[in-house]
Amino acid sequence: MARSHRWIGGSQRSPAALRTVAALMVFFFVATLPNLAHGSPPETPSPAEPTDPATPEKAAPSAEMAQPPADEALEDILRERATSSMEANELTESRAALLALQALGPSIPGACNLGLIARRLALWLEAAENLSRCVRALVAIPPASQDRRRINEFRAELAMTRPMIASVRIRAPSGEPVLIDGKAVGTVTPDREIFLMPGPHTIVVGGRHKQIDLEAGDTATLDFILFVPERPKPRSFDWVNFAGWGGSVMFMSMGAGLLGVSTILERSAETKLSTLMASDARACSSGGRNPNECAALTRETSTANIFYAVSLGSFAISGVLLIGSVIHTTSEKPLRARVLIGLGSAGLEASW
Repeated sequence: MARSHRWIGGSQRSPAALRTVAALMVFFFVATLPNLAHGSPPETPSPAEPTDPATPEKAAPSAEMAQPPADEALEDILRERATSSMEANELTESRAALLALQALGPSIPGACNLGLIARRLALWLEAAENLSRCVRALVAIPPASQDRRRINEFRAELAMTRPMIASVRIRAPSGEPVLIDGKAVGTVTPDREIFLMPGPHTIVVGGRHKQIDLEAGDTATLDFILFVPERPKPRSFDWVNFAGWGGSVMFMSMGAGLLGVSTILERSAETKLSTLMASDARACSSGGRNPNECAALTRETSTANIFYAVSLGSFAISGVLLIGSVIHTTSEKPLRARVLIGLGSAGLEASW
């Protein structure tokens, strides 16, 4: 016997159903979308052909073959339950039957019906998710087969749901896992909209956290830019380092030069004194014969000592500057590598 496959909102309706979701628009499932989930038009049952006992190939099927598959029989029962509950204005029962149908095999008509029922039961998240899926699927139908009026009606249903909830769109590399408040909600896909109840939420994308506080009706876009270090800003000229290192080199060079001059003068004085002493052992002693030469040697030796003392001071200053420059360089905070997780007030910046 041919069996009737009915979606919610079939051709048989009671007056009470006109006050429920059944009276809105679901009758279009029978006319246009009974098998939308499978992408094929509904099959119209045909009356059984008469069998000819004399023709083996036209023999009547056995009773076992006439029995429908278990899943198909269960789907029929659930559809009838959903339809009868809706007609009796028992939306909770109808929703339970529809959820069971969706568990057996998700379908776009089922999502559309669930969205309508959930909105009337004030299940805002469930309504938004199902109505959004419903609208996306209906819009994807080839234009020649679209029913623009029905699409606009479902869009209106979704628009009436949005003021009660909030939504976020996540911009991140496709395929990144998404967790919201510790619950996995799939992966990042282009233009995916995630519906949330108003309030604070923690969103994790690929291990990167972001806090956001949403109000009813809010629509936010969160950017997760992963592993993109901020380019370091060009550093201003470091006068401390320049003065430290440059001064150290300068004073060290000056000290080395003065030490060299001091050494030359001292050696020259020693050579001249040795020459005088060779000719006269008492040349520079009291009453010596060459007092002027001895005085010149004394001045030369004093000059050498002055240069030597200044060179030591230069080396000391150079050492102090060198040590200060090393301390300044090593104690300066290293450049921070920054990872930009988000933009705006919800952004999070990690540095080390």
